Amino acid sequence: MPDTVDLGGYTISFLGTQYADERETWTYSVIKNGRPEPEITSWTLELCFNPLHNVISSGGPGAVVIGQGKPCIPMAGRTIKWEKLNNDNVEGIYTFTLEGSYKKTERQVAVHAGPYCYRALITGPGCQENLKEEFPEKENYPEKANPEELFLTERSAEPNENSRRQRDQFENSPENQGLIVQPAEEPENEKVFQDTPPQFSTRGIKLF
Repeated sequence: MPDTVDLGGYTISFLGTQYADERETWTYSVIKNGRPEPEITSWTLELCFNPLHNVISSGGPGAVVIGQGKPCIPMAGRTIKWEKLNNDNVEGIYTFTLEGSYKKTERQVAVHAGPYCYRALITGPGCQENLKEEFPEKENYPEKANPEELFLTERSAEPNENSRRQRDQFENSPENQGLIVQPAEEPENEKVFQDTPPQFSTRGIKLF
């Protein structure tokens, strides 16, 4: 499963999970490579509708919206989206806490920048719950590391070194999964709909 993806000039990395009191916190980081244009306005991660992922809390820059993944992942039944982002505030640590514990799997992730949606797959919470005896007893971050330290390490490196250093700290080392897909639709009111299979396009389409 890919732990790091580069989308539209922004690197999103899965840093790990922490489990306590029958709740699990998922942690990601976002850094920008240079000063991308068009600049980011939001990024979105796919969650599960059935069983419903109950988001108890969240953190990170911008504002959080829980609902359907418009404009970039409209077919997802449930997503978490950080919006009101730009090149000045996007870099940082992003977290969300779910009730219960779920197995890791590949989930859709998207960056919305200008008229474009950039989509890929990244490690995230699956729809299969961990059994009680499988619940992690402690954080899954590498020893002597925490999300803030990992973020500072990434930020101090050159853009091409970020992904390499991140992959060196985790077991998996997939290639860049970044895909440019069709331009975004205008977002509508956030609603929750039934899950449907994800659809990807490997072609970039530009608005004229």
